[in-house]
Parts: sequence; structure tokens; C-alpha cells
Amino acid sequence: MIAMTVLLSGSVYSQSTKSLIKAYNAEQSMSFEYAPNGKLAKFNFVYGASKTRTDTYTYATDKIVQEHVEGGSSNADHHTSTLTNGKITKTVVIMNENDPNIPVYEVSYDYTYNDADQLVKVVFKNSNDNKHVTSEITWIDGGISNIKQYEDETLIGEINVTYDPSITSKHVIMLVNPLQNILNYEGMLPYGQLLGDYYGFPIKHAVKSVQYVPHVKEYFGWGAEDSFTMTYTKNEEGDVVKFTPTDTDDTVMSLEWTATPTGISAASHCQTMPEMYFNGNGMRQSQLQKGLNIIKSTDGSVRKVLK
Repeated sequence: MIAMTVLLSGSVYSQSTKSLIKAYNAEQSMSFEYAPNGKLAKFNFVYGASKTRTDTYTYATDKIVQEHVEGGSSNADHHTSTLTNGKITKTVVIMNENDPNIPVYEVSYDYTYNDADQLVKVVFKNSNDNKHVTSEITWIDGGISNIKQYEDETLIGEINVTYDPSITSKHVIMLVNPLQNILNYEGMLPYGQLLGDYYGFPIKHAVKSVQYVPHVKEYFGWGAEDSFTMTYTKNEEGDVVKFTPTDTDDTVMSLEWTATPTGISAASHCQTMPEMYFNGNGMRQSQLQKGLNIIKSTDGSVRKVLK
């Protein structure tokens, strides 16, 4: 197979993408700060009268460390994820309750992926008890369609999800990602990990609806009344500027965006820049091979293809 090529000509070539900087309504406000490479560096959450949460994300080749601080506390909780071939395979959360009567404790998550690089199982363990919560994940057409949650061997509930194919913004997908239901612990939202596609194959479209089906109500975290349908509003440039769950005006969230340059190239003449191909272990290859392929395009974007 011949690698796809892109011809660049002229004196200056540049590309820009929009980055989400704020999402807010009357009750809460979320702001996002980014590193020069585009990765999410800090997330600030203000809710209620003056309650705050701040998360900072630090990235390395073998791990991602998320530091979580509530209010003006000097003690932080730590959410550390181990990376293997660019995917998160384990997360350990160290909780510091800022109370001398409550000892520091930890919870953990273990992740399983299928041959298509899709996350298909998450096992949650809490050091305070011996129970395990397992989430089994089903994918259809590039999106998570169903999550079944078990406590030990008992099915306690499930989550059914549909998508809006007209919304492909990674930032909007991050905000309403169904994985948050099973990966959010005590308000530690893995926004940086979701935005960076560290949980394997990414969801391609924004959530349209979520339906919660409890089987054992006292153990499942949601009731049928928590189900919702999402409505998105775009501006003339196609950016989502509002989203509303279940068409209720009091829960509408407004979004603010900024254009962030992602790369500038200078060229005095035409040049050919081929795509680069890697296998699932990150090894460079000359063309697509049977199995999982990772393709890095000339604009710096990365996509995964199963051949």
C-alpha cells in the first residue's frame, strides 16, 4: 500500500483548532488551562456558594499524575495512572480526607482492552472493603453503547448510551463522556486522560442520551430518574456554545472557546510529507499491517485502524 502524501507550498502554513476554556451556568463554573503541546494542564471547578476543586495533570511516558485539591486545603489526593504502549492499564487513587479520624486509604482501577484497542472492562477495588465493582463495556459504531456494572458477581445496574453524530469535538465528548460514570471517584474527573485518548480507542461522537437501568437500587449509583437526553446548540462557526440535558433551561451549560495554534510550518517550495505507520506496540512500520495500526498524519493527529 502506498502511503498517503500531502503537498505543502507557499511561504507559511498553519493550522488551528478550538480549545474549550470555560463551561458554566448559574450554579457552577469549569475552566480549562492547556500546556503548549495542547494537553490539559489544569481544571478548575467552582460550585455552590464558594466551593472549589482544582486538578492538575502531569504527563510522562509511563504515567499520568493527577493532583486533586478541594477548597483551600494544603493536602492533595493523588490519582496516578500507569501507561503501557500509550494506554492506561492501572490507576491508583490515594485519598487524604483532611480528617485525623479518617486514615489515608487507596482505591484502584484495572483496565482491559480488546484487539480493537477498545476499553471493555474496568475493575474497581476499595482498600476499605473486600468488594469489587466490575464494569463490562459494549461498543457499537465507535461509541460505548452499554455498560453493565457488577458488585462481586451480582448485576446491580446498567447504562445505555446513544450519540449525536453531528458533534465530533473532542472537548465536548470529554465533558459528557460515559466513562465518567465509572472512572470519576470523589470528584476526580479524568478530563486530561480522556482528552488525550489514554483509554484506548476514543469515542467518536458526543453523547445524545443516557439511560440508567438499576437492578439492585441500593448498590447502583443512579436511578431511572437520572436518565437524560442532551440538546446541543452551535454558533455560526459550528462550535457548540450550549448544551442542555432533557430540555430544561435551568441546567443549560454555556461553553467558551479559543482558537489555539497547533503547528506552523514554513516551506519555500513544494515538499512531500508521508504519513507514518506504527504497530500496536509503537514500532515504526513501512505500511499498514494486519491487526492494529497507529497512523500519525502530517498535521500531527493520530488515529487507529484495525486491518
